[in-house]
Amino acid sequence: MRVALPRRTPTSFGATIDPRERARRRSAKVVAALGTIAMLTGCRTIDDSGPVAWAPIEDCDGTMPTGPQMISDPSFSAFVSGLRLPQNVQVSSGGARVSTARPDQVDLTLDLCLPGSADLDGLVPVATDLARALKRHELGTRTAALSVACVGPDMQGRMEVRDPDFQVHPWDGTPSPAAESRVWEVFVE
Repeated sequence: MRVALPRRTPTSFGATIDPRERARRRSAKVVAALGTIAMLTGCRTIDDSGPVAWAPIEDCDGTMPTGPQMISDPSFSAFVSGLRLPQNVQVSSGGARVSTARPDQVDLTLDLCLPGSADLDGLVPVATDLARALKRHELGTRTAALSVACVGPDMQGRMEVRDPDFQVHPWDGTPSPAAESRVWEVFVE
């Protein structure tokens, strides 16, 4: 009578690995990879001990610091610092978190200070330009949702536009700029 023994896999040193040990090692690699992904997508705390990469720009209303350094995720901060925002637009804060809808992607949020603009007419064009730039950037390939809010001295509350399905929308001006502007979901507090 023959007894089937677990198949062992040879290693580079000539020893063999039991299938249960191979599965345990594979699980450990998956856990390590998921931890690395979480760190790279912004699921970590800010280290205030290091130097600030950018110098703050002037306060929006004299009560809050502004600039790309206010964004908690390093890759998102680097993306925003490379943008050519209109002269009066300032970054108030922002961040990235692992998307609950798509765990392999991130949800991005950005609060902008738009002095002199307290309505959608000022926010939507800036948010649309940002979405177009993000779509062409590497960070856009792993973005599930984008939220852009307007904060500042002229605001009575918080006004935000969201694209919860960023990967679905082309953000390239098609079918028309007007139709593209209607993609945004509007939230006002």
